Amino acid sequence: MNLPSASNDAVPSPDDLKRKLGQTVASDQFSAEAFHTSSAETAAAVQPASDAAPVLSGPSLIDRLHARAQPGVAAAEERFQVRNLLGTGATARVYAVVDRDLKREVAVKILDQSDPQDIDHFLEEAQIAASLEHPNVLPVHDIDVNASGQVYFTMKRIEGQSLGGELASSSRDERSPRIRSFNAVVSIFIGVAHAVAFAHHRGIVHQDIKPDNIMLGGFGEILLVDWGSATRLDDAAPRLYGTPLYMSPEQARMERADRLSDIYCLGSTLFHALTLRFPTWSDDAEEFWRKKRSGTIDAPTAAERAAIPAPLLAIALKAIEPAAASRYATIESFIEDLAHYQAGLAVSAHRDTLRERWARWYRMHRRGLWGGLAVGVVIVALVALLYGERLKEIATWGEPVVEQT
Repeated sequence: MNLPSASNDAVPSPDDLKRKLGQTVASDQFSAEAFHTSSAETAAAVQPASDAAPVLSGPSLIDRLHARAQPGVAAAEERFQVRNLLGTGATARVYAVVDRDLKREVAVKILDQSDPQDIDHFLEEAQIAASLEHPNVLPVHDIDVNASGQVYFTMKRIEGQSLGGELASSSRDERSPRIRSFNAVVSIFIGVAHAVAFAHHRGIVHQDIKPDNIMLGGFGEILLVDWGSATRLDDAAPRLYGTPLYMSPEQARMERADRLSDIYCLGSTLFHALTLRFPTWSDDAEEFWRKKRSGTIDAPTAAERAAIPAPLLAIALKAIEPAAASRYATIESFIEDLAHYQAGLAVSAHRDTLRERWARWYRMHRRGLWGGLAVGVVIVALVALLYGERLKEIATWGEPVVEQT
């Protein structure tokens, strides 16, 4: 695809380009020219309609019951009390709110737009997320419309931060606590992959798996969030969405996304978590999209290969093969390799060297090996002791017997 060239004064800086390529976009922005816009234009595009806290619902259940018990007493307070803004997107905002009826804090996502297509999309996001009742999927509680006609839905509020936040606070010298060890990283991805497997079983692909959409709670929760880009596999005309930094080559070519596209997105995210960099990058937007469409990645450096266990790196690389047929055939096989790595077993993505096979055998059998050696040493010592005593006894056989009178 030949892309129109942009003027030099519209070319974004590397940092600005990185920020833009890290945002979820629709298929009409899967090109370089879509990213040759100023920071001010981008900020205006995602600026919510109003910074004021929304009125989410009518009176709370408590106030309505009170009013019913005492006729003439009007309900004064809303059910949801807005605490603070958690985040904004192109068409919606997310708030932390207190549910006065259930006495708990929840998150509310409210749609700023009134376009019928945006409303349908928003409703489908809520319906898809609500249909995926799984421990690693963020639960949706309810959906409603406020007095201004804005639709919103409530979700579980997670205290913690995203994997993206953990990666942003990490460096090659020191990784953040939740991802300090590779074993911890693997545990996170096993949890996320189980959520993806459940969605695939239900005929749903996420399309936008990335670090910012993986929430890590303060009590060990691992949740895949933001199903706004998800699509059903049986849709005749599925929506195309994705985040350029993590999307699959077929998504970048605006082809239909499927289960293998999700595996690629998950592999891209795993690669980032291991190497602390994006799999594909260029300071030039046109070059980035050329590499992305062809599936070209920036190969691991010698230093990265030395620092990351070879089987684990091989798992990430297999998941981001350019050809979909060369990736893991199912998300379950991806999970199996991660679980095998964590258990110290061989993985399908990596052929062990003789040294690696010996090291694995030693790790799995070292307790028995050292226990056997300890028992062997004790036995040898006992035999030596008994043999020494026997030799002393034999040595006395030739001594003269002295009779005492």
